[in-house]
Amino acid sequence: MWNFINPVNLRFSPDCLKNLGELIAGRSYCIVTYDGEPFANWVQAIRQSAGSPVKVVSNVEPNPSLNHLIQQARELKKCSPFPEVIVGLGGGSALDSAKFLAACESGIDNLVAMLRQGYDIPDIKTKIIAIPTTAGTGSEVTCWATIWDTENQSKLSLESKALYAEHALIDSELMLELPLGITINTALDALSHAFESLWNKNRNPVSNALAVQAIKGIFEYLPLLVKDLKNPKLRQKIAVSSTLAGLAFSNTKTALAHNISYEVTMKYGVVHGLACSFTLPGILTAMIGQDTKLDYALAQVFPVKLELAPQYMKDFFSILGVATEYADYGIKQTEWTAIVSNAFDGARGANFIGLKEVVLPQI
Repeated sequence: MWNFINPVNLRFSPDCLKNLGELIAGRSYCIVTYDGEPFANWVQAIRQSAGSPVKVVSNVEPNPSLNHLIQQARELKKCSPFPEVIVGLGGGSALDSAKFLAACESGIDNLVAMLRQGYDIPDIKTKIIAIPTTAGTGSEVTCWATIWDTENQSKLSLESKALYAEHALIDSELMLELPLGITINTALDALSHAFESLWNKNRNPVSNALAVQAIKGIFEYLPLLVKDLKNPKLRQKIAVSSTLAGLAFSNTKTALAHNISYEVTMKYGVVHGLACSFTLPGILTAMIGQDTKLDYALAQVFPVKLELAPQYMKDFFSILGVATEYADYGIKQTEWTAIVSNAFDGARGANFIGLKEVVLPQI
């Protein structure tokens, strides 16, 4: 038995900001985004479409920390009444911040306590409209948010079915000015989401189909995009692939590569998209031949025989200028062995269909 659920009203729409007023429909709203350009211009476009927001939270930080989010929530709670809609405009950090702020209406202290204990957050009334300006995080179609507890050197996951966005608006024109580094990092995050949903105990035929198409799209179009960053057609192709990957892992969650990445990001400062993807060739090497359903999906992804697939992927990373060896990220062998071994524990490690004794020698 299996099922696939994703309630997000997903729209691929050029000029989506100009039409946002129709979706907000007179409700009070807050915008969660970044400082500076082009975000200030985009906020102004939203104002013209939907009227004035009750608040603009424009100090989103990369990899949002719990303490910073608490400060933002305290400021937002001063709004009376609390906004009916939170509009998240930006990359994954902005969208995840929007989810936390939407969940804080019923009380910040209670929210933090439930977050630390890993409980699902009930009774979230505030709606979310997600507008990603990068292609990769998938946060616009998932019901969780990644939050970093920097004081305790840990990663927390905020989760609730109520955190699915009411609407997700994908406009690849908002991504045309993204620099090379962010383009690669976010797309590799999407690639990891797709592979992680394939070697996952929660996979199903729909998530597999979505993941396969996402991977094929990223393999085909990302090497072209990095040579032509302002090509609107290529931006759209990667945006579609990212969304497909997001839909895939919205039902499976992530697995081993992501569990490895959190410690790599926290301790070594490696950006998330690289931290969760540079291990993919090694995991792939270990997993080929271990599971017939996985092999079937992988055979659809790669244009070469499966035994040649790991090298194909390494060549793909090489084209992007991304290293795939842990030593290249300043990690010593003893530390790496411990990181990978520990990554098999916990919820994300438990999602992985592979065995530690098979994977560890290859990664």
